[in-house]
Amino acid sequence: MEILEIYLDNTQIFDWVNWDDYTQEISREDSIKTFAVQVTSTFRFTGDGYKFILDKLNELGPCATISAKVVYRPSESSSEMILEGTIFTNSLNYKLENSGVECIVECKIEDNAFGRFIIGNQDAEFFIGQGISLTGVPYTGATPIDLTMFDPEDDTDISGNRRVYDVKDAILDIVEALSGDDIVFSSSWYDALPDDERYCVTIGSNIRLLTQSDPYISFRAIVSELQKKYNLWLFSARIDGVNTIKLEQEDFITQFEEIVLNDVRDIDVSFDESKFYSTVNVGSTEFIRDDEGKQFNPSDTTETFPFMSNFPYVPLVTHIEELFNVESECSAGSSLDLISQWVIDHNVILKVVKEANDEYDDDTFLIQYDRTTNRATPEILLEGVNPFGIGKTYQYNGQIINERVVDRWRFQGDITNNFVDTTDKFRIGTSNSSPLQPDDFEWNPTPMDLDSPLPLFNDNNRWDTTNYEFLVQETGVYRFDGEILYEIVSNASALNGILASWIYEYSPTGIFINKTLMGVGGVSGTGNSSIDFFDQPAYLHKNNIAVWVNRIDWPSPAVGLSWRFVNSFGGDDTVLELKNTVTTGDFTEEQSANTLFSQRMQFQHAIDSQTWLDMVQNPARGISIVNDVYNGRAEIAKGWPKKISINFVTGMAQWDLITNIDQEAFSP
Repeated sequence: MEILEIYLDNTQIFDWVNWDDYTQEISREDSIKTFAVQVTSTFRFTGDGYKFILDKLNELGPCATISAKVVYRPSESSSEMILEGTIFTNSLNYKLENSGVECIVECKIEDNAFGRFIIGNQDAEFFIGQGISLTGVPYTGATPIDLTMFDPEDDTDISGNRRVYDVKDAILDIVEALSGDDIVFSSSWYDALPDDERYCVTIGSNIRLLTQSDPYISFRAIVSELQKKYNLWLFSARIDGVNTIKLEQEDFITQFEEIVLNDVRDIDVSFDESKFYSTVNVGSTEFIRDDEGKQFNPSDTTETFPFMSNFPYVPLVTHIEELFNVESECSAGSSLDLISQWVIDHNVILKVVKEANDEYDDDTFLIQYDRTTNRATPEILLEGVNPFGIGKTYQYNGQIINERVVDRWRFQGDITNNFVDTTDKFRIGTSNSSPLQPDDFEWNPTPMDLDSPLPLFNDNNRWDTTNYEFLVQETGVYRFDGEILYEIVSNASALNGILASWIYEYSPTGIFINKTLMGVGGVSGTGNSSIDFFDQPAYLHKNNIAVWVNRIDWPSPAVGLSWRFVNSFGGDDTVLELKNTVTTGDFTEEQSANTLFSQRMQFQHAIDSQTWLDMVQNPARGISIVNDVYNGRAEIAKGWPKKISINFVTGMAQWDLITNIDQEAFSP
C-alpha cells in the first residue's frame, strides 16, 4: 500500500508518479527572519492526474487555482494530512498531448500556511480597518483607537484624539485580507509586553490634523519594522491541523525541549560567516538631529532652555540614523540593517503634533502607547532638561531608541564607531575647587590638573594637565565620562536649574571648531538665609558623550571639556562650586562571540515518520546528539534547526543545525 495519497480539489489522484520523492523541509532563513515548514518537491502526474489538471487549465484558464492535499496513511486505520496547499495553473509545466511522448505535467504546491498567502503577496498593501480582502471580499476590519498625545514639556495631554491602530490588530487585519480564515496569527512576544510598551500605527495627517484616514501598509512593511527593533522572527507551521503564523523573538525558535538523535556519524562542523557583522545601521530614515538641545520655540535664542522639548543628540540615545562598527577580527563584511522606514523619531513626532508641520502627512508613524489608557507612552530619558516644575522632559518611543534596539541583537564584539583602539585612558581631577560662580556662568576649559595619586591616572600623558585638554593622536570616536561633584549655596527661597555639559573642540592654534552637548542633570533645593547648602549632601552629576575627531582635518587637535550651569531661580546671590573627575571608557560592554549561534553542524541521519511529524508540530525544538564515548553514552552536541530536509518515504534526512561554541550557552 502506498503510504502517501494526494487529492486535487478533493478528488484522489492515483497517477502521482514521484510520490516516493516527497520531501519536506524545516528551514530557518536568517536574511529575512523566517522559520517555516515547507514542501520542496516538484509534483509529477501522468494518466488521470494529467487529465484532471489539464481539464482545469482549459476550463478556468492560467489564473486559476487547484486545491491540493497530501495524506500520510501508515495503516488502513490511521491517516494524517501533512500538506494542505494550492496549485497555481500559471505555474504548470507539461508535455503537449499527441506530441509523440508520454503526457506528463509538473507543478509546485504552495502550502496554505505561508507560501501561498503570505510570501506570494507580502507586498500587497491594504487600508487598515476598511475590511476589503485581496480578492475583493469584505470582512470585519480592525477597530481604530483614539490616541491621546502628550506634551514633552510637562506630560500634559495635547487636545484632540488621533486615529491609530494597534500593530497586532493591524497584522491580523492584513492576514485576514490575504488568507481569510485559512491562517491563524499570534504573538506571545507582543502579548507579554507591558501595557505601556505596546505600539500603534497611523499616518502623519492623523497626528497633525486629527483626520480619520487609515494607514495603507503591507504585511512585509509592518513585520519588518517590528523585526528590526526587537529581533523578531516569523514562525510558520501547521499545528494541530491549523495553519499558524507566529511573530516571536529568537528564543522562541531556540527552545529547550529536545529531540534526541542516537548514534550520529560523520558530523561536519563549520561557521556561518554571515552572523559576523562588520557594521550595524540603526535608527530611522526620518529624523531631526538637535546637537545642542535647542528649545522648542525657535525664536528664543537665549540658550537657557526654558522648555527643552526636543531630544538632544546623544549617541545611541535617540532615533537618529547611526552607523556603528563591530569591533572584531572576524567580521565578514556584512552589515546589519536596523533602520526604520517609518517615522519613530521623537523630534519628528513633536514637529508634527506641536508645529502642525505637513511634511510628514503621508508617512507612516509607529508610536509606543499604553493600551489601558490609549495614550502615547512618555519616558524620561534625560533628567533635568526642564528647570520648571518637576524638572524633566518626556520622550516618545523610549523603548526603541537605538541603544535598546542594538541590545536586542547579538554581535561578536563591541559596538563602536572607533577606527582605533583607544587604550590610552585617563582619570583626571582638580587640585582645588573652582571659584564660586554666579548663576548662568560658563568657563572654558575646566581646570583639571591632577593625574595622581591613584585612583587618578594618565596613560601616556594623553591629558594635558597644563592646558586641560585631551590630546588626540588618531582619527576615531572618543568617549568621555564625566562626574561633577557640586554643592549649592543660595539665599533664595528655592533653587531649580539644570547643569548642561558640553565638550568643546579646538584646533591646535586654539580656534574654536565645535561644541557637542554632553548631557544634562537636574539641580534643585530649598533653603533660606539661615541654611547653608554646604551642610547638605553634595549632588553628583554624571554623563557621557562620544565625539568624532578626524586627525586628517586637524594635524594635532585637542578636545577640551567645559560645563555650563543654567539657573532659573535664585538670583545673583546663587553660587555653585564644582569639583570634577573625567574618565575615558569603552563605548559598549564587550560581548562574547560564543553566543552568536554561528557554528553549524551538518550530517545525514535517518528518522522515522512519526518523529518527523512530531518535529513539524513544533520545529523550533532543540536537537540533542547522543553517541558512545569512552565512558558510556553521552550527549556530544546540541543545536537547533537551520535546515532539515527529509525524504518522507525513506526517512533519510539532511541535517544542518546551528549552535553556540560554548555549549554551556545553550540558552539564547
